[in-house]
Amino acid sequence: MNNSVSKKDITRSILYINIAVLLYGTSGVMSRFTEVSSSMLTFGRVFVSTCVILIYSLIVKKDLQLKNKRDFIILMAAGAVLGFHFLTFFVSIRLSTVAIATITYAAAPLFMVFLEHFVYGTKLTKKSLIMTILIIIGVSITCPDISFENSMFMGLLVGLLSAFLYGILTVLNNEVASKYDSTTVTLYQQAAASLTTLPFAFITFNGLNATDIAVIVFIGVVITAVAFAMFVSTQRYLSVQTVGIVSTMETVYGIILAAVFLHEIPSRGELIGGLIVLSVVIYAQLDIQKN
Repeated sequence: MNNSVSKKDITRSILYINIAVLLYGTSGVMSRFTEVSSSMLTFGRVFVSTCVILIYSLIVKKDLQLKNKRDFIILMAAGAVLGFHFLTFFVSIRLSTVAIATITYAAAPLFMVFLEHFVYGTKLTKKSLIMTILIIIGVSITCPDISFENSMFMGLLVGLLSAFLYGILTVLNNEVASKYDSTTVTLYQQAAASLTTLPFAFITFNGLNATDIAVIVFIGVVITAVAFAMFVSTQRYLSVQTVGIVSTMETVYGIILAAVFLHEIPSRGELIGGLIVLSVVIYAQLDIQKN
């Protein structure tokens, strides 16, 4: 974060990032207002977002050329992972609840720790292992009935898969994030996600009504493209730790919105498990800042 920025810039950035995270938190709720398949919803989301970002890039005449073939392959792979990340998130919600899907998604940092260890040789500390165990306990508490016949448990497993995919996406992004503008990276990844999920959307396509189109456009434009632009704009004025801590509020916003608009009142286990997961994630961010 630049120390010369004004208080007004910081205040505006804090407002923007909270709005962006709040919008992210609405994706799960919005998905419940349409009966289209999770794959169709995912494809619609990334396709609409791709169109919006491409139009913006053409208007501002942004340079979208990549430096080499390796970067193109990495971006395409990351885009494919992104597509399946979104898909599994929506499937998790359909199988369980918004609360379980968002709580398991918040466990993504647990996978990042191990992925960075295996890919970059980052040392696994005792503190990291303890926090990992606590996150596992927190997620387990949200759904105590461990049975493959229990849709809640299956939703939890798919949610963990979504979090794992997000961890892979983060590792892949580390390879290209410093080389290109965030808009360029996002455009290529959203386009790749569109191509990846198109076959699944085609297979499950069963028509669209006005409500379906409205939900897909809202998720694609407002939740994906606009929220992303607001989120990225704040990183110039806020520290990485601040951004990370505020981002954990997506789970809180998602649960609150689901309770208000879907009447999905979280169970005691979901509340306790969610509190444990969020507490560990926030502590981890503060610990990074301290060190």
